[in-house]
Formats: sequence, structure tokens, C-alpha cells
Amino acid sequence: MKQTIHHRQQAIFTYIFLLLSSIAFLAACQRDNCKDEKRAYSLFLEAVNYNADGDKKQAILLIDSALNMNCADTTRSWLTSEKLTAYTDLGKMREAIEIGKKGIPFAEKIEDYDGMLAMCGAMGICYRRIGELDSSLIYYKKGIQKAIKSENAEYEIYLYNCISVLFNEQKRFREAIEYSDKAESKAIAINDTIERLSAHANKGAILMRQGNYRKSVNSLTSMWNMVKQTNYNVLTLKYLSPLLKSYLQLGKADSVAFYLTYANDACRNLAPTSNGVLGILEIKADLLGQQKKYAEQWLLLDSIGRLAGTNLTMPKDKLLATQARCLNNMGKYTQAYQAMQKAYMKSDSLKQSDIDKQLSEFNIKYKTLEKEMLIEKMNHEQSSLYIRILWLILVLIILLIAILVILYRRKLDRQRAELSEKTSYINGVENERKRLAKELHDGVCNDILAVNIMMQTNKEEAERLLKNVGHDVRRLSHELIPPRFDNTSLAELIVSFCQSVTAENGTIVKPFISTSFNAQNLPDGKAIEIYRIIQECVSNAIKYGYSKMISVTLDICGKLGSISIINDLSPLHPISQDKPGIGKDTLKMRADALQAELDIRNDGEEYLVELKFQL
Repeated sequence: MKQTIHHRQQAIFTYIFLLLSSIAFLAACQRDNCKDEKRAYSLFLEAVNYNADGDKKQAILLIDSALNMNCADTTRSWLTSEKLTAYTDLGKMREAIEIGKKGIPFAEKIEDYDGMLAMCGAMGICYRRIGELDSSLIYYKKGIQKAIKSENAEYEIYLYNCISVLFNEQKRFREAIEYSDKAESKAIAINDTIERLSAHANKGAILMRQGNYRKSVNSLTSMWNMVKQTNYNVLTLKYLSPLLKSYLQLGKADSVAFYLTYANDACRNLAPTSNGVLGILEIKADLLGQQKKYAEQWLLLDSIGRLAGTNLTMPKDKLLATQARCLNNMGKYTQAYQAMQKAYMKSDSLKQSDIDKQLSEFNIKYKTLEKEMLIEKMNHEQSSLYIRILWLILVLIILLIAILVILYRRKLDRQRAELSEKTSYINGVENERKRLAKELHDGVCNDILAVNIMMQTNKEEAERLLKNVGHDVRRLSHELIPPRFDNTSLAELIVSFCQSVTAENGTIVKPFISTSFNAQNLPDGKAIEIYRIIQECVSNAIKYGYSKMISVTLDICGKLGSISIINDLSPLHPISQDKPGIGKDTLKMRADALQAELDIRNDGEEYLVELKFQL
């Protein structure tokens, strides 16, 4: 049994050890992957800089090192695109094409559309430079369709420039100008200086091929300073090529010599087989022909011809015709005739090919695609506008509902306030009736009963009681009459009330009303409540406190109104002013109606009623 348990424990420990080892291994792999990715991306950035500076070989070495690392798919796609560009600039078109054939499907698979578009443009250039215009057009078409659909302005401009060159080489100048104009205007819109100058160089090249040499020179020299500021050798050579050719045709030897120094400086940093360098060799060959240095010219033309299979900078028929003229000038008429025959045959084969038809179809398809995209954009904008309008309507409806709810609630609150006010008024009336009923029952009725008894025993006392009954009835009748504020202020009514009480009962009632309170324009409802409170307090003081001196004070403390009624207490009569009853309940209800703080104090000598309320 123990042995079995021991075996199980060993198995568990072994399992845990293997699990921890696997986790550690995976973590280490993950760390290695992260390191590889960072290093590969760093090498990619270095390669981009070397490519831009013209050191294509060093760029390729760095790219190959990065591709051997375990880097992310996107980084791998960017590295492949940069490698394709480097080989294209070196003039190694066949090698570049093989890279692009693998790189484009991979970029599409991982949805790296920037890399895919860059490679489509480079592949179009490669096929164009080896004379396979059909394949070149296929990649341009593929790239431009994707660029337009994905609204990738940067690569759309790049491809417009590439297509402009293709149309120019086929002497379709109207379309070439159209695409270069599109490229330049879009480049200006997104502030892309390199592509803008590239498009401008294309327009200069188109004017040169049309024979408008003076216009070409004027157009190109106008932006030459901007080209120099970019310090980009590939662009410099692209710009100088049509400029030097135009000056050659105009016979401006000094200008050719001046700008040729810039071309030589730019060529030093580029591969001998690169497109820009070969273009300058073509110009130098033409210059040697003008100088009648035909042997040297032939050497240059021959080297250009030998590179034609790798990087065709001159159209094949033009190269053969130029070689034929050079041989003729050298006196080699047989060879010149053979070269010219080849030139005619090549020219005829180009005319008989369907490249012109394909270019026309491409142009039609592009314009159709452009219109479709414009319609789609308009539909999208219209849909967006409809959505915005719907949202606006929805917001307005919600806002309207909110306003209606607020208005309804305000109306409901107003109705509740009115109902509360009416209820308070009715309750006040009912309480007033109860108080008056109690006054009549406990006061007047009892006094009349006492008078009936006293009439038989003590006529003087009966007369006194009758007199008291008269005073009580008069007082009650005065209290029943509601105060009117039409032509009289609250302060005047209170003063008048105090004077009438003093005259009738012999109790001195002194009103003290501050100027600030007198200046207040209180609502009638609030003024009536204040008046009734003073009536109630004075009546209670006389009836239950047997007071001989009462002071009524009305004042303002900050934002609060203050009412203070103080009366002395008779030492000859028991204190009954503190007892609960209708009068005190009525006073509390009126204080609630005013939303006032009620304070009642009795120190044995004085009885104080104080209220504070919001004005």
C-alpha cells in the first residue's frame, strides 16, 4: 500500500515538474520572440535609412538578417517590400520580380495593404524596365484599384506617377499628363513633397518627349531648388534626366555641363545598374554624339544595350535606332543597317502588340472605377447625412419630450401648490370656525349664562359681564372680517389693530415695525397669515395671560422676516397661556403655511412668540 502511494507521489511530482518546465520554456520562447521582433523592426528602420541614402547593398544585408529572425508577419511584409525597392533601385529587375511574386500574396494574406501597394508599384516598374509592359500594366491596375478602394492617398499618388511614366513611354501624352496632374494635386493636398516633385518631373519628361523643350526646361527649373533641398539622389536623377535632354536638344552646352555636375554627384551614391544612373549614361551618349565622339558614344550605348535584359531604361526600338546612327557615323554601314532593321522590327512588334489596346482598356476601367468610387462616396455621404438627420430628429424628439415632461411637472407642481394653498386655506377657515365656536361657547355663552344668574343676585356684576360679552362679540366680529390690502399696507393694518385693541380692552399694545420691513411688498396670502398670527397672539395674551402690556415687533434679519410678540404675565391669575388648545394649534398651522420657524418661550414674567420666515 505504502509503495503504491509512493509511486503516485512520484508521478504527481514528475507531472508538476514537466508542467513548470513547459511553462518556463514557453515564457522563454515568448521573450525570445519579443526580442527578435524588436531587433527585426530596428533593422528594418536602419534599412529604410540606408535605402534612402543610396546604400542599397547595406540595406539588403540588414533586411536579410531581419528576415532570418522570428519577426511578426507585418514586419516581414515591410522588410520584403523594402528589399524589393532596393533591388529595383539597383537595376536588378529579375531578382526584384521574384521577390515581389512571393511578397505580394503574403501581404494580401495578412492584409498588409500598404506593403502590398508598395510592391505592386515596384513590380510595375520592374516589368516596364525589362520591356514586359503587359505584366507591368497588370500590377499597376491591381495596385490602383486597391489604393482607390482603401482610400490610401499616399500609394494612390505613387501609382499615378508610375502609370504616367508608362503612358508617356507609349506616347499617349494626354493620359500621361492627366495622371501626373492627379498625382501632383493629391500630393500637394497631403503635403507629400517627394511625390509632388516626382509628378512634376514626369510632366517635364512628357513635354520633352513631345518636343516642347523650352516648356520642359521652364517647368523643371522652376522647382529645382526644392529638389536640391530633398537631398534624395533617386529623385534628383529622375528630375535631371528630362532637363538635361531638353538642354541637349536646345544646344545649351553650358547648361548641360552645369546640371551634369549635380547628376554625377548623385550617381556616385547609386548602383551602376540603377535606373537613374543608366538614364544619365543615355544622356552622356547623346552628348558624345553631338560632340562627334562616336567611338566613346558606341561604348556607352553598347553597355546600355547589354544591361537591357536587366534594366531597360531606353525603349528597345529607340536604343537600336540610336546605335544604328552611331555605327553609321563611325562608317560601319552594314552593322548600322542591321541595327536599323532590328529597330524597325521592334517598333513594328510594339505597334502590332495589344499594349496600346490594354492601355486604353486600363484607362477606361480606371475612369469607370473612379466614377464608381465617386458614386459610392456620394452614396456614403448621403447615407451619413440621412443618419445625421435621423439622429438630429431623434435628439429633437427626446428634447421635445423632455420639455413636455418638464412643463407637465411644473404644471403638476403648480396645481399641487394651488391645491395645497386651497387646502391650507380651507383648513385655516375650519380651524378659525372651531376657534370662534369655542370662543362663543366658552366665552360668550358662559358669560350670557352668568348674566342670567347675576341678574337676580348682583345687577352690577351682570352689567360688567354684559359689557364683556359686548367686547368679545365685537372682537370676534373684527377677527371675522378679512384684512384688505387694496389701499392699506400690512404695517398700517397692524398699527390700526393694535390701537383698536388698546382702546377697547385697556391693554397697551405697542407695534414696532422697522422701515425695512415696511418697505417689503409681501404677497397678499403671506400678509394675511402674518396679520392673523398677530391677531391670534394678541387675543391669547389678553384672554389667557391677562396682560397689560404687549409689544408687536416686525423686522428683517438678512433674507428672513421676523415677527415677535411679547406680553407680560399677570401675577394675580394662574398661567393658562401655556396650555394646549385651538389657539396654539391654529398658530402652528399658520406658521407652517408661512414655512416659518416658530419659537414659543415663557420665563415666568414674559411670554414670547417668535417666527422667522423667508421673504
